[in-house]
Amino acid sequence: MARKKPENLKTKRERKRYVLFTLEGHKSESNFALFGHIKSFIRQKMGEKFLQKASLKLIEFDGKFGILQCERSSKDAIVETLRKNSERAGKVAIRTLSASGTLKALRKRKNIFKLGKK
Repeated sequence: MARKKPENLKTKRERKRYVLFTLEGHKSESNFALFGHIKSFIRQKMGEKFLQKASLKLIEFDGKFGILQCERSSKDAIVETLRKNSERAGKVAIRTLSASGTLKALRKRKNIFKLGKK
């Protein structure tokens, strides 16, 4: 018979999710300025506590496409908040394209979007 481990000994880290996005109607922004813009918008809409819990990180940005890392539990709210940002006229529009649990899969999708197949 398999022996059960007590649940209190097992620690669970929150899993990460990755969000692919593109910028539309922007001047070339540095990675630092772009990430500051994204964080301030999410902080304004969702609050500081949510932003800390989300553990948001900018993984890469090549001038048009970028990848954000966040906690799994916060992914849907972040995607929804970024979608609301893209609806604002006259500002930098951040459009979410896809989300994944692995960077490898998301980078493949990014290449598909770059080639214009989707």
